[in-house]
Amino acid sequence: MSRRAEYVKDVEVLDPKTDDYISLEVWRDPGTGRLFALEVEFMTSGQGSLQMKSPYTKAEILLDPV
Repeated sequence: MSRRAEYVKDVEVLDPKTDDYISLEVWRDPGTGRLFALEVEFMTSGQGSLQMKSPYTKAEILLDPV
């Protein structure tokens, strides 16, 4: 069963390759407590919750839309 990641906040960062600002969603991994970020565009490309492998473990995690 997938564990739910915890949404932390949105941040904007400068992409050094394009000189554009991009929005990232910061999440807390439920198994390790460590943070990871995904582009907002990636998060809004699907519908509903996103299930993916944790960037730190092989466990499945669930990210609910914010």
